[in-house]
Amino acid sequence: MLFSAVDKTGLPMILTDPNQDDDPIVFTNRAFLDLTDYGIDEVVGRNCRFLQGPATEPNHVDEIRAALRDNRDLTIEITNHRRDGTPFVNALFIGPVFDGEGRLRYRFGSQIDVTEAHRNRRRLAESEARQRAIFDSASEMAIVVTDAAGKVTDWNVGAERILGWNAEEMRGQTIERIFTPEDRATGRAREEMALVLDEGHAEDMRWHLRKDGGRFYAVGDMTSLRGLDGTHQGFVKAFSDRTQERNAATKEQADAEFMRSVLASSADCIKVLDLDGGLTFMSEGGRKVMEVSDFNHIKGCPWPSFWQGRGNADALAALAAARDGRIGHFQGRADTFLGNAKWWDVQVTPIFGPDGRPERILSVSRDITERRSFEERLATSEAHWRGLFERLSEGFVVGEVVRDTTGRITDWRYVDVNSAWGRLVGIAPADVVGRTVREVIPGVEDAWVDEFADVVETGEPVTFVRQVGTLARWYEGRAFPLGSGRFGVIFMEVTERVQADARRSGLLEFGERLRSAIGTDAIAMAASAILGRVLGVGRVGYGTVGPDGEGFVVEEDWTAPDFPTLAGRYRMDDYGLYAEDLRQGRTVVIGDVREDPRTAASAATLEAVSARTLVNVPIVEKGRTVAVLYVNDDRPRSWGNRRSRSSARSQS
Repeated sequence: MLFSAVDKTGLPMILTDPNQDDDPIVFTNRAFLDLTDYGIDEVVGRNCRFLQGPATEPNHVDEIRAALRDNRDLTIEITNHRRDGTPFVNALFIGPVFDGEGRLRYRFGSQIDVTEAHRNRRRLAESEARQRAIFDSASEMAIVVTDAAGKVTDWNVGAERILGWNAEEMRGQTIERIFTPEDRATGRAREEMALVLDEGHAEDMRWHLRKDGGRFYAVGDMTSLRGLDGTHQGFVKAFSDRTQERNAATKEQADAEFMRSVLASSADCIKVLDLDGGLTFMSEGGRKVMEVSDFNHIKGCPWPSFWQGRGNADALAALAAARDGRIGHFQGRADTFLGNAKWWDVQVTPIFGPDGRPERILSVSRDITERRSFEERLATSEAHWRGLFERLSEGFVVGEVVRDTTGRITDWRYVDVNSAWGRLVGIAPADVVGRTVREVIPGVEDAWVDEFADVVETGEPVTFVRQVGTLARWYEGRAFPLGSGRFGVIFMEVTERVQADARRSGLLEFGERLRSAIGTDAIAMAASAILGRVLGVGRVGYGTVGPDGEGFVVEEDWTAPDFPTLAGRYRMDDYGLYAEDLRQGRTVVIGDVREDPRTAASAATLEAVSARTLVNVPIVEKGRTVAVLYVNDDRPRSWGNRRSRSSARSQS
């Protein structure tokens, strides 16, 4: 009966005879043949070393030989190979079998394929390494985590660099330690925490103290740190040193704790039940994993009673299926004999008698506690990291470079972005992961690829302030390497700040021109040049419209270097259906002449004069359009920014 049970169990098993030359296999069950893909004639009579192959670890082979030499038990994970050469990780148990007089009769071996568990460990390690690299790379921003009472619980490298204290010096100290005496006197730290609980976050733009007593101007934010159940657990304060540039936007990066776990496999628990479900046999490995020191303590006990909650009903159903000659399967929770809770994957099969009817029941339970724990911890870790990054008000990107056949970096691909990225760029985050930046933002400047390529190639972080021309937006941020061809970027939009600086410089320059210019034509050209530089376009000019509303004459215009002039005479209707809008005194704004229905048919004509995008502002006198201020560029552009349009109108 026992050999029949062993043959039917899902745990691969063999017996070898050490009393024969080369210790050949003398018994194997069906599960071993299924695992290795060998036929029984190819196994029986051979030494187990035929499972070794190119990937087999020599040191593990040495450990096995030592255990055989010493006639002792050994549990080890070793890489073996199936009949077709495919490697798999084998959780191997070997042990001697002695007869009643203490003589070595056989050696027993069992095998479990734990290849997937190894993959899971590697995946968790890679995930943790990636998250740790991101966290440790944020050295430009201070991140301070406190408990609900305001005492510091974590302190990153950036906080140590900016403030001077290390994590050990600050852990357990109140957050008020970094506030100035004036702010401590007014209870500013408590006000911030109260504001977080009331409104969800609190901005922080003020002077703070360093360890050496010096002061620096910080720009940042404080938010609530919440658990997965949504309960408030503390505060996260993120800020950067903006002493020299107090109007720059904040950079915030969240803190988190890395979860670590190791998945391990254990031997199956093999049991034989009578038809009523009473225990009649339990394997030695089963007794170990179930923490049963003496099987007599549980022999005859009803097996379904071991299971709790739904598991009990599933066990009864599986037992009924086996009595009917079918196979039952379920997963459930059952405590060990010592009361330790475990999760099991259970298969229940009938053992048929000579008459073909079930006479015993075989139950094989595999301990999956570690696998379930791993999956829960991994989900918790990913959810925790995602929650922290999603709370950032700055955009966050993880990118991966794309190389051509020569190894040169030609593009990069989005691996992950946060919600703030979508708000700052104006593109849904779900639409970009897996796509390259050149696909997501057609016409994007090469600098957006080249600079991040340098970060990957040199391993050095960079700080940037640059425009995405097709989006008509400026961004400031920092890019840092993550290894393996990946990099991270934390950024914010600074379009209004850049345009405000440009307008301010433009107005100063225009004032100088007004003081030095004599005629109105010179003044108009000066205004066009300033407007062109402020908007970052290729051409700005002024043309007069004839009394017929059709003729259009440009005497002179401002152009960027190598950009063609529009000076000459034209028929307005030759360039699209928007001419009537201008005659009616309506401003025309077209981001891409190929896409707008008013210009799609005449797009080639407009592109011939480098007008892929345009803004035309009519000048109306006595009810008639007498002139048009025009702004052109040779690339598509979003004119959704009201400040851009108002700049053109104010110049007119």
